[in-house]
Amino acid sequence: MAKLKKPLLSLQAIGSLAKSISFRRSRSKNIAGKKPEVPDAKTLAQLSWRHMYQKAVALWHALSDAEKQEWESLARPKHMTGFAWFVSQALKPNPGLYLPLQGGKMQGSIDMDKYFITKLPEPVGDQDAASKKYHDDNLPAGGYTEGCKVYSTSSQTIYDGAPANLTFNSEDYDTDEMHDLVIDPERITIKTAGIYLITFHGHIQQNGAGERQADILRNTSIIARLRQAADTLT
Repeated sequence: MAKLKKPLLSLQAIGSLAKSISFRRSRSKNIAGKKPEVPDAKTLAQLSWRHMYQKAVALWHALSDAEKQEWESLARPKHMTGFAWFVSQALKPNPGLYLPLQGGKMQGSIDMDKYFITKLPEPVGDQDAASKKYHDDNLPAGGYTEGCKVYSTSSQTIYDGAPANLTFNSEDYDTDEMHDLVIDPERITIKTAGIYLITFHGHIQQNGAGERQADILRNTSIIARLRQAADTLT
């Protein structure tokens, strides 16, 4: 559509012709030029906000007349229209509006002062959210409850081809009488059912001939083994 202020062929035309050509005067001259095209930048951030804005507009049109009037009343003290105030709130990180914007549904109440949802149902699916109370109620009582740390204060000679039990003659701590310094000091007896982390730290002297090996046994069955070939290093 032409938006000229003077006839096109009068050599004094000013304005635009359709969306492609513009006419203007500069230094007593008439200049015809191509109208600049502003690119529609479509970055991920712009597309995201545009998407949410369109969702907010659709949600506004879905409101009843009474709901729109309520937004108008809230916006009036701020010198804004109800639509502008509604959209400004919809584009904030607000779970009460964000979920309906995306077509989502939720159960529970929204605590707008603390920005979280209360009274969530108990989780059923793998991706369901769980409250702190549900988490606390369903964890085993306490965390680390029973354990011991034992060690030997002296070196122990073990000959090649003649395995021997390591004797632990000292304790750092023992919460469940799992170790005895007199009877079977090489043994640790688990008395409380649970999952235990068993670790071993040993220092082996130089030996250039024999193979070095350390085993952890459970009821005479090997459950862990560390083996190193003959070496002159410790």
